[in-house]
Amino acid sequence: MLTSPSVMLRPAIFPTASGMLSHISSVLNSCSTVFTMDLYKPILDRGSSEQRLVRVGRISAFVILALATLLAIRFTRSALVVFDLIQNVGAWVAAPIAAVFLLGVLWRRTTAAAATLVLLFALPYTWVVESVLFKKASWLMPFDNWLNRTFVVWAGSMFLLVVVSLITPPPDPGRLRGIIWSWKMAALPESDRR
Repeated sequence: MLTSPSVMLRPAIFPTASGMLSHISSVLNSCSTVFTMDLYKPILDRGSSEQRLVRVGRISAFVILALATLLAIRFTRSALVVFDLIQNVGAWVAAPIAAVFLLGVLWRRTTAAAATLVLLFALPYTWVVESVLFKKASWLMPFDNWLNRTFVVWAGSMFLLVVVSLITPPPDPGRLRGIIWSWKMAALPESDRR
């Protein structure tokens, strides 16, 4: 007979813990792979061996986990609600990525240099918007929430993306074939039209 609540909770705790550990493992693997293959290998060490790349991947996974642990400790000591934290993180990341994706798919003139600059510019710009602009400008203070800050970051990212794309050389039209969206892409193939 089950009398203790802890005995009744065991069937729910073990699958939850297993799912969380699996998620953490997937995130660490993805982050370390992106760092190793997309940043370290092409930028810092083009001729690195497989053993070296595996070692760099393991070290980067440890550093990422340590940073995540420190951030979790910091967040538990802050007065923010978890929902607000999730929305703020989304605001920091989603707005510039959405701007780059939107213009990258819809506008032929968007350049890789502009996209790279916007993504590098996004973190300091978002910090300025969140910590300075909405805190110091009296006319913006009543609107200080994650949604309004995200819109301002998105609009600024779009503006910078357009300006930098216009002052840098345009991409080769041959490389854009099939990538830029058009109304022709939205049409059904002849065989599916009935």
